[in-house]
Amino acid sequence: MELIDGVIRLCATDLVGHLNCTQLSQLNFAVVSGARASLGPLLEILWERGARHEQGFVAHLKCIHLANAALPARTGLRSKRRLYERR
Repeated sequence: MELIDGVIRLCATDLVGHLNCTQLSQLNFAVVSGARASLGPLLEILWERGARHEQGFVAHLKCIHLANAALPARTGLRSKRRLYERR
């Protein structure tokens, strides 16, 4: 979720997040609108842990010959990271 020229723009991740947890949408809106401070460093730690977990799981699947591909780059999270760094 980004605020660009006074318009809130959503990405696919925001919509999926809303379907799974409406409170997440409310928290993201509060951060974008300036009503709430971002979690900043905590989000960075969570993203890094998630990436390590995914890499470890894919490595495990490769070891037991169930996976043959690497995970794609997490560009969506990088753009969200830039959004939170601007706050």
